[in-house]
Amino acid sequence: MDTRDVVDIVSKIVTALATILAGGWAFFRFVKGRVFKPRLTLTASARQLRIQGTAYVLSTIQLSNVGLSKFDIDKATLRVCSLSGEAGADLVTVPDVVWLKTSGVLLAHTWIESGEVLSEENLLILPLGHRFPVLVNCRVVSQGVSFTATAIAVPSDTEASNEGKRESL
Repeated sequence: MDTRDVVDIVSKIVTALATILAGGWAFFRFVKGRVFKPRLTLTASARQLRIQGTAYVLSTIQLSNVGLSKFDIDKATLRVCSLSGEAGADLVTVPDVVWLKTSGVLLAHTWIESGEVLSEENLLILPLGHRFPVLVNCRVVSQGVSFTATAIAVPSDTEASNEGKRESL
């Protein structure tokens, strides 16, 4: 066996190993990565209502699966916070965040199918005399990946403007 034969054998072995490795990489990159990666879209909206002196926050969350596979919903929570603060002269400040309530959402669902859209509305009563904006933060965990959506609900002025009209009459 001469040097040319040894080089030819080594070359064929290296080519075979490179082909096997490239095929394995392509499988995990294009098949496994695309099919089993969670592709969920989460949106949240919120608004405040004031009815007969009671303040409410109505939140709507929508979770849609835009991927090709069914995904388990490990945990879904809705956190509601009050935003407050005082304006300062020539200063821009960040509002204070006061936690009001955290609750579980999407409890009727343990998974979401491909192409499915889950929607849920939640109504919470705000503390007496509450007149601040409310921050609604929704978080969904699926297969170790966290998805979040946030909305801010400003106080409703409809009752305040109606009360003002009654006083002026």
